[in-house]
Amino acid sequence: MRKTIFLTFFWLVVASMFFFGVQNDNGKAGSTGSPGEDNCTDCHGGTAVNSAGGSISITSPDMVNWEYTPGQTYTINVTIAESGISLFGFGFEALLASGANAGTLNAGTGSTIKTAMIGGNNRRNVVHQQDSGTGNGSHTWTFSWQAPATDQGDVTFYCSGNAANGNGTTSGDHIYTFSQVVNAAIPNGVAQG
Repeated sequence: MRKTIFLTFFWLVVASMFFFGVQNDNGKAGSTGSPGEDNCTDCHGGTAVNSAGGSISITSPDMVNWEYTPGQTYTINVTIAESGISLFGFGFEALLASGANAGTLNAGTGSTIKTAMIGGNNRRNVVHQQDSGTGNGSHTWTFSWQAPATDQGDVTFYCSGNAANGNGTTSGDHIYTFSQVVNAAIPNGVAQG
């Protein structure tokens, strides 16, 4: 009797872990295409990365020349576009050359924060929430990034996006990747050595 109860409980736990893992359509941390990571092709596939005629871009309306001022908070926009597509997803992170997080990411509407342990670093990612990426040929997510409190040198933004074909599976989707180096701003009147 005890064995039957144990086995029933065990299989219920396994089934729930599988069900909730499969049903979670939020983005996945650790899939931005940065060093040591996959991109969205670890779950989705269809064509070679960056080859299906769409695009991914990162913009920041309040960052000049891709330079950050330590401690300042910036608006970040990630746009995925492909003609004829109406569902999109993404993952984004900001990293130092060491692979550690650079500054602090804060989710916006339609996105959430997830983490993944990569190469000994607990990387913080902004990822899409389930069904937040609907649009007619493109979708843009807006969130914020607070730069490191002190000059940490170059920071690289990594982003991977999915233009989903809407067939209800992970096959036939188009994956795009992009990265952007952001430099620490040089204060006026300070000479470089």
